[in-house]
Amino acid sequence: MKLLVDTHAYIWWGIDPDKLSARAAEALSKPENEIYVSVASLWEMVIKLQLGKLTLPVSVQVYATRLREESLVRTLPIMESHVYAHTTLSAIHRDPFDRMLIAQSLAEGLVLVTSDGRIRDYGIPTLW
Repeated sequence: MKLLVDTHAYIWWGIDPDKLSARAAEALSKPENEIYVSVASLWEMVIKLQLGKLTLPVSVQVYATRLREESLVRTLPIMESHVYAHTTLSAIHRDPFDRMLIAQSLAEGLVLVTSDGRIRDYGIPTLW
């Protein structure tokens, strides 16, 4: 299975994995699954750190490198096709970072690991 991890799940996975659902934790632990984190999530984390809305024990760069090495997480860049996929999205969700993850999930055929119910309203494959 190819998984795209939502920002909150990505943070919990590395800092407080007990916050993940059992299904999400199991899927993220299976070596046969391809796991992606979006550049949009890393960007969101940097912004939240700068605004004081997020605390991490290390920089986002160190955090992402550690998860990439320990769990073989792949970084998903933001592609032009992802930007254009926004044109197909209704206004259910207003958060631009979540909308990018939705667009990336659609464009790349990824299952989005998220607890966000508004994302599930888009009818995309999710796992929680």
